Amino acid sequence: MDVVQEADLAAAPLIATSLRERIVDFTQPFMISRIVALMKKRHATQFGIHSVRDLARQSTVKYGTVGVGLLTDYFRLSRQPDYQRMWAEMAAAVYNNSLHSSDEAIQRVLASTDERPWAFIVHSATFSYSMQMCNITVVPSDAWVPYALALPVNSPYTDRLSLAIMELRKRDYLEELSMRWFQSDNCDYSANDAAK
Repeated sequence: MDVVQEADLAAAPLIATSLRERIVDFTQPFMISRIVALMKKRHATQFGIHSVRDLARQSTVKYGTVGVGLLTDYFRLSRQPDYQRMWAEMAAAVYNNSLHSSDEAIQRVLASTDERPWAFIVHSATFSYSMQMCNITVVPSDAWVPYALALPVNSPYTDRLSLAIMELRKRDYLEELSMRWFQSDNCDYSANDAAK
């Protein structure tokens, strides 16, 4: 089967995988993203959730991802007992199968109650903006995934872009941009506490 080239560059939250490496070349990673759980701050505190692994070690807070893809594959193929337990829980949960978008998952987090708390598992780079929602917290994991630019195989620009990315990382410019885009100090915590 012939592959038709329709673009010179793909720039997105794109994770380099061995399958993708067969049809495109990847630059050096421009961002490293964690797998995180988004949940209400009060639920994280109430149920002692300080890391994604804590979700595997309790049964009150339910959790899930959107659809199928690299994130669900990560849990499905993991050899780590905590993540294997989490995959079994997510695969068995009917309510996870009804999620069609990340916005819908965020709304489920916001609508979760003390009786039915829920967490959304996602890549941090995809949803760092959720930090701007003052009643949601981002619970980290120890799992990281790299994002890179994709180019056609043997593109003359792959090495040049990789060198440029490495130079920007060396000068902390990419980190500075990330902080500028995603950091927010606009929370009125007293108002949020009253709204709980």
